[in-house]
Amino acid sequence: MGEPVTGTATVVLGDVVGSTKLWESNGDAMAAASRRLHEIADALAEKHGGHRPREQGEGDNLVAAFGTAADAVAFAMDLDAALAAEDWPGGLDVLMRLGVNTGDVTWDDDAGYLGPTFNRCARIRDLGHARQVLASAATASVVGDKLPAGVRIEDLGEHRLRDLERAEHIWQLRHAEDDREYPALRSLSNVPNNLPTPVTSLVGRGSEITEIAGLLGEHRLITLTGAGGSGKTRLAQHVAAEAAKDFPDGAWWVDLMPVADEARVPVAIAEAVRVREVAGPESIDQLAAGLADRKLLLVVDNCEHVIDLVAEILDLLILRCPGVTILATSRETISIDGEHAIRVRPLASPEDGTTADELLRHDATRLFVERARAVGTFEPTDADAPSIAAICRRLDGIPLAIELAAARTKLLSVTDIEAALDDRFR
Repeated sequence: MGEPVTGTATVVLGDVVGSTKLWESNGDAMAAASRRLHEIADALAEKHGGHRPREQGEGDNLVAAFGTAADAVAFAMDLDAALAAEDWPGGLDVLMRLGVNTGDVTWDDDAGYLGPTFNRCARIRDLGHARQVLASAATASVVGDKLPAGVRIEDLGEHRLRDLERAEHIWQLRHAEDDREYPALRSLSNVPNNLPTPVTSLVGRGSEITEIAGLLGEHRLITLTGAGGSGKTRLAQHVAAEAAKDFPDGAWWVDLMPVADEARVPVAIAEAVRVREVAGPESIDQLAAGLADRKLLLVVDNCEHVIDLVAEILDLLILRCPGVTILATSRETISIDGEHAIRVRPLASPEDGTTADELLRHDATRLFVERARAVGTFEPTDADAPSIAAICRRLDGIPLAIELAAARTKLLSVTDIEAALDDRFR
């Protein structure tokens, strides 16, 4: 409902807290509650002059966009109050966490709202708990003294967001009478970890992320396999950042690529997880003893060149450390009991005859466009689209190869890059 908002806008994203359990406990009541939730949101969006794209607000999620931050904040606070006061079917308690962010957004008739502003808002929302309304620094600065009557704002400090390089200063919007104590935000800043900060956004991989997240609760060892450059490491970074909050002793990353001496492998893992005094012939046993009582996620990246020793170490950790869950990346499986291997597939590319708009609907070409934009003023045209699609197909949808090709747009046209792929000798 309403007209799409483009340019500078304030977006509100929400999701129902604990929706999976609600659906499992009473699916019929939850279906009715979901319909009622969207009726309430539609009415409030209309009241505050916002746009509600149904295709991005199905099920337990909600999206709205507004021309001003004040209207967006008023919508979010009215929605929170309305949901808390609603008499839900089946006695359900349907509450949301909401994120609010201001910035430039684009609209696509098929994909809905796109861009970094929308993505950052989703990450802000994910920090919260039931009935928390969290706003970015951009929204807080724009709304200023235009807060709706009866609404106050609190400074929650700077927090590292999952999958984003730049941390965010978070503000909480509260009803004046709200004096509840909320748990700590679900940010990496509040979880013990040494996870690397990504320097780029993750493009695509939605189905893989969902699959791996579900498997982490069922398997002690998950190995992401695939050719070099297929995106195993980047996918592992994202999954680990998302899952870190579920492990009381944190999420710990060890990169084995620079470890040439096998004797250094258990030491490198021990250093990553903060286990001291690991050295010598007993180093593997010492590592297992140090992790025996801890509940953590261990990410072991680039295992292939020391695969036999890694297999010995991880096999022992699975046997002796019941609280340790392991996510590994390797060009080949580790091949021990309890391993669940997932092959990381190439990114999908469009066929011939594509347009500039269609490039953003396929993961491979969207990656090319985003990385090309990052190195210059690149903006694809319909004339460029077939060459970009051809480049991604010829590179077999391999993310690293696509990123290297996209970096050349600073010096070459996409038709020149496509032609260069034919020059085998060069």
